Amino acid sequence: MRYKSVISAVLLHYIAFAGQPLFAHHAKASESLSNRRWEDIPKGVAISIMPPVKASDGMPKQMVIFGNESCPKAPDSETIIVCRRLPESERYRIPVAMREEDRKVKEEKYQRTHRSWGQRVQDMGMLSAPDMNNPFKGN
Repeated sequence: MRYKSVISAVLLHYIAFAGQPLFAHHAKASESLSNRRWEDIPKGVAISIMPPVKASDGMPKQMVIFGNESCPKAPDSETIIVCRRLPESERYRIPVAMREEDRKVKEEKYQRTHRSWGQRVQDMGMLSAPDMNNPFKGN
């Protein structure tokens, strides 16, 4: 891993300083490299030193629209906007996926807390039984 960072540092120096030697003893080696053109540099190197692409600041490509709203028009012919239409009654509601998840959490909590004492004692008896397969006992 260390070699990769050293190699990329040398390549960045070469590209930034147009083939000037990194150290004095590299002068002869870099003389032959300074005649290279941008096309001769491997494409992977050029891609690895490019800055990351900024996210577009324009309109979102996916939208949820409610009721009779119209789907916005794309600013150019290359942009595609996908609109999902929901009924107006869903505008200010919690999304269905989150509602179902919340219901499941409440049911699990109810199952854990609303058990009879008899059931709890029976569960504790099963957990502390001497013949139970317990990985910590060393059977």
